[in-house]
Amino acid sequence: MAAVCPGREPAQLGGGVKHQVALDDQGVVCVRVIGPSTPAEVTAVGDAMLVAFAQSSPCLVLIDLGQAKLNIDRGTREALQPYASRLVWDRMAVFGVSHFNRMMFRIVLTVLGMAGKARFFDTEQGARAWLQEAPAQSA
Repeated sequence: MAAVCPGREPAQLGGGVKHQVALDDQGVVCVRVIGPSTPAEVTAVGDAMLVAFAQSSPCLVLIDLGQAKLNIDRGTREALQPYASRLVWDRMAVFGVSHFNRMMFRIVLTVLGMAGKARFFDTEQGARAWLQEAPAQSA
C-alpha cells in the first residue's frame, strides 16, 4: 500500500494501528483511515495529528476515507471528546467517502466542532486543489 503522502513516511503510531498520519512537502497534514477505528486508534491518530498540526501553518488537512469503515460507537465518541478543542484546522478536505461514511464522518466533525471548515470531494486531486486555493476563494 502506498504511503498516505507520497515521498513521506507516515508517523509510527504503534500498537498495531493501521491508520496513517504524515505531513507532505506542501505542508498538508495527510491522514488515511483504514478499516474500523478502536478508541485506542482514535487516540493514537489524534495525538499524531496534533504533532503534525503544530508543523502546518495554515493548517490544511487531507483525509482519505477510501478504505475506512467508520463505526461511531460510544467508546469512539468518548475517545474523540478530548480532541474537540485541540484539533483545530483552517481547512480540511475529505475524499474517498461512501454516502454512509460521509454521514458518519459528519458526526465526527460535529463532535469536534469543525464541520464548517471541511468539504467532501470525489477525488484526491479535487481535494488537494481546494486546499491549495487562496482562502478567499474557498468561501
